[in-house]
Amino acid sequence: MRKLIAILILLTLTGAPATPWTLASCGADNETSWQAFEKAVREAKPGSPIYVPKPFPRDEAEIVEDFVYQLTSILPSSAHDSTTSDEDQVLDSIRSGEARFEILKVTNWTPLRCAEKRKREYYYLLRIYDPETKVEIARAAMNYDGLFEKMQFSNTRTESLPLRPMAELQAAARDVSTLHAVTLGDAQYITTWGTLRCDLLDPCVSFRRQNEVYIFKDLRLYRAHVGGARYSLSRDLKVSADPVQIQERARILAGMSQRGELLISLGDDTMLAVTAIEP
Repeated sequence: MRKLIAILILLTLTGAPATPWTLASCGADNETSWQAFEKAVREAKPGSPIYVPKPFPRDEAEIVEDFVYQLTSILPSSAHDSTTSDEDQVLDSIRSGEARFEILKVTNWTPLRCAEKRKREYYYLLRIYDPETKVEIARAAMNYDGLFEKMQFSNTRTESLPLRPMAELQAAARDVSTLHAVTLGDAQYITTWGTLRCDLLDPCVSFRRQNEVYIFKDLRLYRAHVGGARYSLSRDLKVSADPVQIQERARILAGMSQRGELLISLGDDTMLAVTAIEP
């Protein structure tokens, strides 16, 4: 019998909101297709590309079970052509049940959150550790429906960025308080697209206070008013061959550059302007 997988749980953190929060709503336009996809995942059988043993996993053990199942299906132990020897050792430690897992919940603010066919409101970030050295050896993302999204090894190839250290939510709040003399709440991990990017496997920390939202990345704090400037991806910032559209997009981006603003996605069609706060 395989060894029981050791799981270090950080799903419930002091200061973390009970439910993921965002500043934009997906609306109900795609509700029918979302429900259809959910039904398909729940009813999928082994052999289907959307089959997982525990669809919409309810606890930490089910999250790990879904991940290990898909990892074994995607990279069977006999297929080593696309992995290095070090990566093979990581995969073997996961399959054998020896690896340790730290599981974090990350809110999805990318436009994929409200995608037409499949909803991605949040996902689980699995940080995978060597059981002896306690060093992080890989990191993976799995959507809340249980389906695998992405994985990266710590001994990454040159075309990928190495795994970067992640601050705990409480530590991030302390850093903000120390650097900016401000106390913020509702801390959560987020992934977002834009000129300020928070990657799927390297999320930022967001906070909110009254009518303001804050993004903390690389010890820099960015702020936006909830009712601040917003831009539509499909209208204001649309990439188009139309000369009028090109000129309007350039005008918007030039104005933001002059004001020192960056863009973050909110999860629907909306981008929000944020500015850095100097310590």
